[in-house]
Amino acid sequence: MSDIPIDLIAVILSRLPVKSLLRFRCISKPICALLDDRHFIKLHFNRSIKTKSNLNLMLAALNRLYSVSFDSLDVAIELDPPFNAFMDRGIDTIFLYLCDGLICLATRKGNAAIWNPATRKYCKLPVVPTEFPGIDEIIFDIGYDLFTDDYKVVRVVNFSSQHLDSEVWVFSLRSNSWKRTKDFPSNFRVGTRRSVPSCGALHWKLDRGKTISPGCNEFIVAFDLATEEHGFLPTPEFLGSPEGWFLGKLEGCICICLNYRAVCLDLWVMKEYGVKDSWSLLFTVSNTYPKLLFDVVFPLMYSKSGRKVLMKYTLENHAIIEKFVWYDPERDTMEDIDIDGLPESFCTDIYVESLVPVCWGGENDGKKQHGKKQHKQEQKKNAKKR
Repeated sequence: MSDIPIDLIAVILSRLPVKSLLRFRCISKPICALLDDRHFIKLHFNRSIKTKSNLNLMLAALNRLYSVSFDSLDVAIELDPPFNAFMDRGIDTIFLYLCDGLICLATRKGNAAIWNPATRKYCKLPVVPTEFPGIDEIIFDIGYDLFTDDYKVVRVVNFSSQHLDSEVWVFSLRSNSWKRTKDFPSNFRVGTRRSVPSCGALHWKLDRGKTISPGCNEFIVAFDLATEEHGFLPTPEFLGSPEGWFLGKLEGCICICLNYRAVCLDLWVMKEYGVKDSWSLLFTVSNTYPKLLFDVVFPLMYSKSGRKVLMKYTLENHAIIEKFVWYDPERDTMEDIDIDGLPESFCTDIYVESLVPVCWGGENDGKKQHGKKQHKQEQKKNAKKR
């Protein structure tokens, strides 16, 4: 083993799933150090993205979490996060936000934690008090700061009064601390649906504010994770009068789904970030699929062959029902995907298994064992009771 160059070992190990790599930590100290190395963590993650391996669909339905393997798409497995007690799982809705294998789980009450299901590490985020009363909703999201090599959680507090600005806080995993940044104006309103991360920024579709495109009173706000300031992205020149549009991401590019009253659905992609003229119509989905009413449709990712697109759609009739389909852009056809144990209503995103630690800074490495320490403390308390 000592005769093999460490670079070659890294390339070989980067092809393995996280579960196998965790078992290899006990082989030797050099292997353990390699698996903790940030360059190897990024190498492993980037290879998973490139080869579409180690992928899952992560689903949140009220206060339950599910995982579906992207390779099989056959069954939804319910997960058991290790922090249900302080997340008030039994009485509160859990919202799901993902980035590079890390999941930010948050509740309406403002509790939040960072969890890596693959490594089973987690840390609870400290609670931040708000400056003003009358909180309407608290929104969280997580993204990666390219310039400081740091993962950041953004917390937006919307107030019931339209005259109060939305408070914006940023939590740095490197410094393990919250920081108040420039607030969003009072006419901004971001919904509980997660943002779209791209090019070191988080993007939301806003429903209030000035008109950016003709005939459209909605626009896209971009929060730069490096400068911690917000700006705007230009929207395409919308054709016709779409009933609604939804912001998403496909193959690393920001996309917009335009719904034309159950007639068709257009998917626009911004090929060059921030450039309005780079918006291009990728494909049009005609309403030939009998079960699809185009209430809400958005793409998730291409298949490994690149010929089909995995899409989620929502039907709102007597009850909200959500399903997955494979869409073939070349043939303009759809194929239903039957997944056992799939809840009727859920939010979802692509989850990439990774070795990314829940505390990215070296000074916070002690918090990596937060879950293990808490478990030991609970065992001691139970022993005393006996």
